[in-house]
Amino acid sequence: MEVKKLKPEEIARIRRLGHQFAEECNLFGGFNPEYFEPIWSDLMSRGMAEVFYVEKDNELQAFLGAGFIADIYSGLPAANMQFWHIDPAYRKGSVAVRLFRAFEAEAEARGCRKIFVGHKEAFHKDSMSAFFQRNGYVKGETFYWRNK
Repeated sequence: MEVKKLKPEEIARIRRLGHQFAEECNLFGGFNPEYFEPIWSDLMSRGMAEVFYVEKDNELQAFLGAGFIADIYSGLPAANMQFWHIDPAYRKGSVAVRLFRAFEAEAEARGCRKIFVGHKEAFHKDSMSAFFQRNGYVKGETFYWRNK
């Protein structure tokens, strides 16, 4: 399966995986396509975001979404991974790594000097932290939230 970039007008194709991602991560508020899709398609149209994906039989099996804006402290070009999800049926192969490499290649092509990555506190959090560290990323921030 080849890694591709979603076109802004195709953003609704992520709905199945978006709901799956929100459920698996116990994402407060769930996944709201009516809110998500206009924002992301606009960001993608402006060249400020990309959604990388792989598909089988014309159905998305994995995606990684990233924003590309200047770092708020230094002004340096930066890449920010926003979400990354692989359908459980495709987690045994190389899909996740290929999506991540496509994200890193895009950051490189855009001249990004900083790359921010992270993960939700889901059941696979330890393996995600280990993956990032193996690939040269260092822990730079701990993030908390409170749901009301």
